[in-house]
Amino acid sequence: MKTVIFAAAVIVLCAAIQNRLLSEEPESEPQVVRTFVGTVEQIVYLSDFKASAIAADPDPRWVVTVSLTTEQDDGKKKRETLSFAIHSAVKLFAMTGDEAKGKSFRFVQTHHKPGETNFNLSAQRWTPDMDKPK
Repeated sequence: MKTVIFAAAVIVLCAAIQNRLLSEEPESEPQVVRTFVGTVEQIVYLSDFKASAIAADPDPRWVVTVSLTTEQDDGKKKRETLSFAIHSAVKLFAMTGDEAKGKSFRFVQTHHKPGETNFNLSAQRWTPDMDKPK
């Protein structure tokens, strides 16, 4: 009798686990929010940064300020400055902050869920000839 009750409990438990696993939403692919080319202006400790910054890492310790130029609908160019709270320059740029300063990178800003305020930021070294057709 105890064996039958134990077997029934195991079956119920397995069914509950299977139901739970099937009802969970699969991990979504990151959605690109913005792609841009920018030049690193400065990298400072987060505690020394007095303005606001876009969260780009769950454990930010530094702020990188990037300048970029965008073309408006009327053909005029507009210069923007964006600041991102990052974990480290080495993690983002694969080089120190001093090495990254003054260099241009292609940045990709992504998030996993629409409306999310925490973004992921990736950067790849960029030079103007990279966008020229071959």
